[in-house]
Amino acid sequence: MSCIDNNPYNTYYEARTLPKKIVDYLFENAPDLWKLLYYETDPDSQKDLTKAQKAKMICKTSSGDTSKYNILFQHYNNEALKDATSQIRIEVMKIDSANRTDAMVRVLFQVIVNNKLMIVNTKVSNVDNRSTALMQMLVEALNGTQIEGLKTPLNIDFSNDRNTGVNSVYFNTEFSGYEVVMSCFI
Repeated sequence: MSCIDNNPYNTYYEARTLPKKIVDYLFENAPDLWKLLYYETDPDSQKDLTKAQKAKMICKTSSGDTSKYNILFQHYNNEALKDATSQIRIEVMKIDSANRTDAMVRVLFQVIVNNKLMIVNTKVSNVDNRSTALMQMLVEALNGTQIEGLKTPLNIDFSNDRNTGVNSVYFNTEFSGYEVVMSCFI
């Protein structure tokens, strides 16, 4: 884990592994989130995705056409999407040291949906907003979840970290959604 054994200082190692650990957690614990990313219409009436299907949705590179993936480990940019798709982008946004051993990590989740795919029929509503549904499912799956290696659970708690929360975002003229910020201590 660390370059130096018994280092009495925080190395931020967990910040490097956190985005992948989050996706691994969602992979096993949020089947409706994956269906909403994958199926264009009536996701709740569709079958759960297989592990192979979900694995194909995760981008493991920054080169090439990343628009064909639904889960990415990098920040959105204007050139990022070419086709109608829905994505969740996850990255460490900021790290603040609290002391020599504890650091607060803020994780940014960008929920990006093509406006042509925004309205979707779900069990909540026949005119559900796909980006709102994805955002809510992320919060439901992760808020208060203890991920291995973290000192505290991921959370959205304004009393604990006033930088956490949810904001509506227009990424460009074709894509909109949310930015969700959660924090935890490593």
